[in-house]
Parts: sequence; structure tokens; C-alpha cells
Amino acid sequence: MMPTMRYPLLLLLLTALTLPESLFAEGWNQSNNPELMAASGSFEKNPLKLDYKLSKLPTKAKIQKLPWSDSYWPSFKGGLAHRYKIDTVATQTVPRERLLSFSEEKIALLSPAEKYDIYCGRYNYPLTKSELQRTDEIRRTPEGSEWEGLCHGWAPAAVNFEEPKCVTLTNSDGLKIPFGSSDIKGLLTYFQGEVCSGSECSAGARSEDVYPTIVDKSAFNDINPGAFHLILTNLIKSGQGFVSDRTSDRQVWNQPVFGYEYTIKSENNKPSYNNRAPATVKEVTVEMRVDWVAEVGASDQAYSGTEKEKESIAFSNYNYVLELDASGSIIGGRWLGNSKKEHPDFIWMKGVSKFSADANWKPLEKIYKASIK
Repeated sequence: MMPTMRYPLLLLLLTALTLPESLFAEGWNQSNNPELMAASGSFEKNPLKLDYKLSKLPTKAKIQKLPWSDSYWPSFKGGLAHRYKIDTVATQTVPRERLLSFSEEKIALLSPAEKYDIYCGRYNYPLTKSELQRTDEIRRTPEGSEWEGLCHGWAPAAVNFEEPKCVTLTNSDGLKIPFGSSDIKGLLTYFQGEVCSGSECSAGARSEDVYPTIVDKSAFNDINPGAFHLILTNLIKSGQGFVSDRTSDRQVWNQPVFGYEYTIKSENNKPSYNNRAPATVKEVTVEMRVDWVAEVGASDQAYSGTEKEKESIAFSNYNYVLELDASGSIIGGRWLGNSKKEHPDFIWMKGVSKFSADANWKPLEKIYKASIK
């Protein structure tokens, strides 16, 4: 998701620079422990052994598969009940008798939820109705909630699944249903976020504050930059992407992270900062660029190799101090400059359960496999 509201740049700069330094320091607490993310994704059964020494962490890395972009299926547009080709909500579903006379072109205009219900032969439209019910309140009063959607499903799904291509499949009544790339992405997004029971890892506490009013300083401050640096570099160099809520306040903007590059700007062998982590003997100032994928909207066609894919590639820059012990291991850190405000809130990843674990979603397996042939 891309935020719909921004504070004036001047306010951001002034408030970030005037926040007390003590708010952004010290070693991590248990909710920021890097080991919490060691079992992410492909490492679910065999947790990754993390390298803590800065000297062992490469200054740049990327995972092999770029996560795919899509819509975040905003709630104010009806989620998966959004007929994205004609920008309407499926508040009036089509009875079976009428559908049998529909052309493929007309069926193609329906929402992902409707298409899935029809493919499954469920003409009472359970998924479509469920989405209409889930999004009802926000559709009625969307102001201030435009950021809410299914990004908690899209971001991990974009890491876990191959990008689907468009495919046409036939249901038990002989209806041909054209599934666009985003129809299938949307269904994978819903499955990942609302249905899938895959294991979940996370580090950092979610902040419920609305900037610049900070009530819970601990939740606003984390994720600790030392823990963040360790998790980011260890996972990406090992080929595992993850999800970052890239805004530190109440709104959640989940983005799939696929790469990074950092530069060491300075080193201090005589740290004097009062709130540094215990056992700190050296401070290293770092400038980090984190590469992630943004939402560029829904489309019939896959984005791989297109200009839209290029548009989806985004990055964030962060500045922070890493605190090292005598062995050169990272034990803490603190955000610097504008990164005191503009830093990730928490990071996480969710695995995937089998489609067959839920009978209602077994048909999605056939759709997905057909789309990646």
C-alpha cells in the first residue's frame, strides 16, 4: 500500500530532529530479538544460524526471485469483491441462469471473488458475500481508512508464490472463466492473509500512535536498528525475503523486502553515549538502502519483465548507529536523523500451508498451478 496522507516535510524534519536521543538507543528487548526471525519462510523447519559479527555480513545482497506487485485490494473498494477492470464493487451478483448466457469477455469483467465462486460452482457467492461483509463499514465511511486492505496477505504471498499468468479454466457447468494475473494474485493474497495457517515470525512491536504524538515510546522506537540490520542482512544473503511495515506509526504499510546495500560512514572506538547497550566497545555509523516492492495496481497480465515491474521497485534509506561488543558482534543500535521517525515499525514473515488444508481453497491449487505452467 502507498500512504494516502503525508505530514508536511518541514514538520517531519523538525520533529524528528527535536525528539530526544534517549528514545532511540540501547540494546534490543525480547520483542526485538533477531532470533525471532530465524525460522522465516524456507527456514521454518531448520532455523537459520544468524551471523552476529558485522565483518561477516555482506554490504549488499538480493534474493533471486523478485516479489511480484499487485493491488493491496483496499477495503474501501470492496477487497476481492472489486471489479477492478470497471472499477465497481460486486454488490449485485449474477445468478447462475444469467451467467450461462455470458460471454467470456463479460465474465472477465467480474471480481476475483466472483470468478472463484463461479469456478467452484458456488452460485450463492460465499467468498464474494464474505468480502462485502468484511469491507462494509469502510466502504460506507472510507475517510481515514484508505490504507486498509489485504497487504498482510499480498506482501508474504508475493515472496512465497511465483507470479501467476492469465489462464482460462472451465467449471462443472461448462462456463469458461478467464482468470487474469491479478485475479489469481488476489486469491493467493486472500488465502495467505485470511486462510493460510502457515507459521509466522515477527520482530518489533506495532506502534498504535499517530505521529507526532508518541505515547508508547518503546513501540515507536523499535524495531531496534541493530536487530533490524542483523535480520535484514542474514535473511537476504541466505535468499529469504520478508515483510516490513515501513512506517513507524499506527498505519501499517506491509512491503516485501528483496535486497539491501549499506555503507559504513564512520567508526568510533571510544563510545561515550550514555544509553548504549551494555558491553558496547565500538560504534559504527551506517547508511542503509532497503529495496522493496510497491503496489502498482491490478492487471490482467503478469508484470514480470515489463515497465510496470520496474515501476514497482522502490527503496528506503535509513541512518543508524550499530553498537558492537569486543568480538565485533552487533548488540544494539540507535536511529539517527530523520530515521528516528522514518524507520520500519516491525518486520515479519509468514509461511504457506497446503491449499488442501481447507476444502474451500483446494480449487485454488489447480488455478495456481495452471497459471505458472
